[in-house]
Amino acid sequence: MLKIPAWYIPTKNVDYEAEVFQFLKAFATFGHLALPPPFSCYFTLLELITSKFFLDPVECTGQDVAKALVILLHNRKSLPMIQDELSGGSKLEKTAAKLWKKHGKSIAENYEKIVNWVLVIPCEGFDLLPTGKKSNKPFWFDAEYLARNAMIATQASGMTMDAVLWDMSFEALGHLIAADAKREGVAGVERKANREILKKEMESAKEREAKGQLHPWQIKYPERYEPSKEQVDARLDILKEWEELKNADKH
Repeated sequence: MLKIPAWYIPTKNVDYEAEVFQFLKAFATFGHLALPPPFSCYFTLLELITSKFFLDPVECTGQDVAKALVILLHNRKSLPMIQDELSGGSKLEKTAAKLWKKHGKSIAENYEKIVNWVLVIPCEGFDLLPTGKKSNKPFWFDAEYLARNAMIATQASGMTMDAVLWDMSFEALGHLIAADAKREGVAGVERKANREILKKEMESAKEREAKGQLHPWQIKYPERYEPSKEQVDARLDILKEWEELKNADKH
């Protein structure tokens, strides 16, 4: 099975400044609209209303975006609106319409940055964790998720569970969970590889395997990486080439 060494692929690009600002609960300004970082249970609330902004920020409507931002801006006070929404009411819809009327232009002109601030940057801490099994649960950010992560965060921060859920940023929560996992000795808690570069390198590596060519990491560290069966089957002479490189390193 083809494996590319982790050190060979650069880590993905990360906005470290934005991460710190979210960790410290700083607001970000988009035109005339200032947004706080998402709080710890924010994505749970978006799941409750089956937020189209959360599920598909490319195809959703302005009203879908406004509803998600109303919840972000109102924090705990959005709960009655969400309960009303799930009961067939229109409180959230009306509040979102007012937000869009006031800030629609700022949202539209800064939409890509808003998506990054609200949906991407908050998840960088959790992205440090090793990839687990794919879940078939209808809700990912359910009560079980809240309990598990709130328990770890309260112990790590000294905050109450209530404060963790409503006052701690989701970005900070993710980093606390990752730091706790690393402290517990969990392997693979690290920045992930740049997926675009990894995809291109995988394609190039497969071509080299099929042609019986050595990979760059095999050339640089021949003593660490032997030719694969696929490489040898494609070109038997690759073993001689690899042996020469390995022996040259000994002189």
